Amino acid sequence: MSALKLVPGGAAKPAQYSGVIREYLYPVPSDLQIDFVPHEGGSDGLLVIRVPPQHPDSGPFLICRVVEEGVQLKHIVAGFVQRQGDRNVPLSPEALQHRFREGSDTVSVRLGRMEDKLDAVLDQAKAPLPGGGPDTEELKRRIAAILETEE
Repeated sequence: MSALKLVPGGAAKPAQYSGVIREYLYPVPSDLQIDFVPHEGGSDGLLVIRVPPQHPDSGPFLICRVVEEGVQLKHIVAGFVQRQGDRNVPLSPEALQHRFREGSDTVSVRLGRMEDKLDAVLDQAKAPLPGGGPDTEELKRRIAAILETEE
């Protein structure tokens, strides 16, 4: 970006921009701030949109509508971009599909790992113990060994 363009104060309507963002993004970023900052001594100013860092579990954020050169593109249903420095880099359809297939939700990934560990513990607990009787200390040792090898 090489320059900033001032907008007329009457044209800067933060509520209208908020509505557009709600229409074009899903989910809407939390704690979004839209402000008009007047230029010194005039009615023109800058429209500032602040998007604070978002919780990792709230994404991915999808683009629901795309406008290019003033024309809304109807063939795009949703898109996804990743922030890289000061740019937004769109994912290819293949990368987007892979991301959804593999899962990007950190909570569900962690829960899946926990289920796998629990299944391994339960499978080990079903194995007959030496001597045939329940031995609490032996069960604890087996569980600890499984958890150590999983990490």
